[in-house]
Amino acid sequence: MTKSNSLVPWIAKSRIPTVAVIGDIMLDEYIEGGVERISPEAPVPVVLVKSRYSSAGGASNVARNIQLTGGAAQLFGFCGRDAAGDELISILDGESIDTKGVVRSKDRATLRKLRILAGRQQIVRVDWEKMEAGTGNENRQILESLRKSKPDSVIISDYGKGLLSTEMLSEIFDFCEKNKIATVVDPKSRDFSRYARATLITPNKKEGMESLGEEAIGLSNRDLALAIHKKWGLKNLLLTLGADGMILCNEKREITHVAAKAREVFDVSGAGDTVAAMMALSLGAEVSLSDAVLLANAAAGRVVEKQGTQPITAEELNEAMRLSSESQMLSSIESKLVNPEQLLQKVGMVGKRSRRVVFTNGCFDLLHAGHVTYLREAKRLGDVLVVGLNSDSSVKMLEKGSERPLVPEKLRATTLCALADIDYVVMFSEADPEKLINTIIPDVLVKGADWSEDKIIGGDIVKKHGGAVKTIELVPGISTTKIVEKIRGLK
Repeated sequence: MTKSNSLVPWIAKSRIPTVAVIGDIMLDEYIEGGVERISPEAPVPVVLVKSRYSSAGGASNVARNIQLTGGAAQLFGFCGRDAAGDELISILDGESIDTKGVVRSKDRATLRKLRILAGRQQIVRVDWEKMEAGTGNENRQILESLRKSKPDSVIISDYGKGLLSTEMLSEIFDFCEKNKIATVVDPKSRDFSRYARATLITPNKKEGMESLGEEAIGLSNRDLALAIHKKWGLKNLLLTLGADGMILCNEKREITHVAAKAREVFDVSGAGDTVAAMMALSLGAEVSLSDAVLLANAAAGRVVEKQGTQPITAEELNEAMRLSSESQMLSSIESKLVNPEQLLQKVGMVGKRSRRVVFTNGCFDLLHAGHVTYLREAKRLGDVLVVGLNSDSSVKMLEKGSERPLVPEKLRATTLCALADIDYVVMFSEADPEKLINTIIPDVLVKGADWSEDKIIGGDIVKKHGGAVKTIELVPGISTTKIVEKIRGLK
């Protein structure tokens, strides 16, 4: 992947954001094996160990997401001077993550989570943890390191293990507001008022509902997002909904819903870390919130396909964005093909429209340069270009030959919908579009200059309602009929 072909904003623009990750760091350990029998000592499965591996978890997994997708991560948190702490720091150092902000203490045990798996099934999780706030000295060390750093954005990764007290959060927000640094919070506390000063918070649906309590009962996803935003006085909220995608509620309480793509989900561990990381990276790279959500959605969809808590890499993110972009394009193409009733809902009735609707029609069999030029000129005559497309049965009524159309109606419609100048395509089965024009009543009716204005079907209907009839010069020597004749002559 090169900068020129990357869809990742900070890589494509050589704008590498530095992101400070502040939160509860931990070591994630995994034991994988197989189950072939039940223990004679108790009714539990016996896991025959095949492998063991470790990775950085909690806030340190967020830092890995930052670093491996092309950002520069600075990690701030606590861990012990023990074997687990040594292993965790070794993993982070191996990926060039700045750990100078990690305070290590012989009086503190490193947080650990051990997952035992048989195949892809998690059998049990074993945790070593003690909820304890930082000492005055430990907190001062983290804050002093943060103030010396120069991040483009900050992630507060709260796992509720003690580091992020109300006082600590206040100090962090003071620093960020003074230096105009965007802050993203992945929350754990049910009291979201603690995070109200953040630029953005990214709870999942369960966390969001818990923050509302009984107020959340019966709310739709949209209303849930609005209720959370209003109750806690938030700036921006990104509510992650699993299979239902994500909802962004901005400072104006405008709602944007991004649908999730169908995925083969192996493990949702760490998906929230990835979302927070991508949002902070995007804000640090001055990407808009709406674009950042699309990026985060694509990244989360890729991460849930992985086993265990694993970050996403720049290459994987780029591929996820490519697939997401193609999917959005296909969705956009499909949404352009409408029936007359749907079209009227979208553009409004004649005389009540805020946009000027242009209409033209044709078979558009073997789409060629003449068509593209004609349609571009048609779009310039108004705000919305609607194309009436002859169905296969309609084409045969026009006596163009028994072999026509060469391309079936569904494929012709899809090709037209892919053109940026066309806003909507409406199929009709009659020999001419008069019935369709009478239903739509466009503001401008367009045909090629080979038609005289008084013979353009539907022209009288359009003029009766105050509209205009226009003709456009065609590209000389290019037509579907001539192209077909030329191909036949090559045989």
